[in-house]
Amino acid sequence: MARSEKFKSILGETIRFVVVGLVSFFVDYAFFLVLNRLIFNQSGDSHTVLTSFANAIAYCVGVIVNYFLIRWFVFTADYQKENGKGAKAFCIFMLASLIGMILTVLFTGVFMTLFDMLDLASLNVLVLAPDSLGKIAAMLVVTVWNFVSKKLFIFK
Repeated sequence: MARSEKFKSILGETIRFVVVGLVSFFVDYAFFLVLNRLIFNQSGDSHTVLTSFANAIAYCVGVIVNYFLIRWFVFTADYQKENGKGAKAFCIFMLASLIGMILTVLFTGVFMTLFDMLDLASLNVLVLAPDSLGKIAAMLVVTVWNFVSKKLFIFK
């Protein structure tokens, strides 16, 4: 494959990965808010065990959506489809996603603490509570891990 074709292919994959990631993120984020605010009745202002639990469950729902969308829409070359088949590829995908979930839960807590220390809520610049800001910031960081791990270990 010529260099420009390879670049176009990787660029296309990256763009499709971002689109799929956004869809997966919105599913994850919506589940997180429903679980954290409505079901677990958390205010969104402090990081609790229930916030972490809501985050982990929501992340798993997002991963399931992500798995099917990535296989269908992102890594579409025949050799990638072949590499992404089977129990081994699924297990590697889930392991990489588990690491991503752990990073998301950790970074959400770190960012919530940081945003709380900066007292962003009092500035009224953003109308989002610390749990929302923390979740969004964490997902931006973890997206890098998600793309690299899936590309290098599964859909190579």
